[in-house]
Amino acid sequence: AVLQEADRLQSSMPAGGAHAFRRLMSDARLLDAHRAMLPPSRARGGPFNPALLMGLAKLAEQDTADGAAAALTRAETAAVLGDAGGVDLLCGLSAGSR
Repeated sequence: AVLQEADRLQSSMPAGGAHAFRRLMSDARLLDAHRAMLPPSRARGGPFNPALLMGLAKLAEQDTADGAAAALTRAETAAVLGDAGGVDLLCGLSAGSR
């Protein structure tokens, strides 16, 4: 039931990921709070998250937050934002468009 509600809420999220990415990257307090709430990383031998793997691969090919927002699906965005490595990659992108 909880996962179904999370899926419902996620699918109703408005577009505009680039703005959200830029806000997260530009607000140190928000970024620190976000990082503090992240779940532990995947344990070695644990199951893979396909949305996270695709999201990380897509982020690695982007130069900007705008490009990342355009490339990622909602599921990939949620997975990347829920992973410390994904947040690190996102923060390494420039804020603007090319």
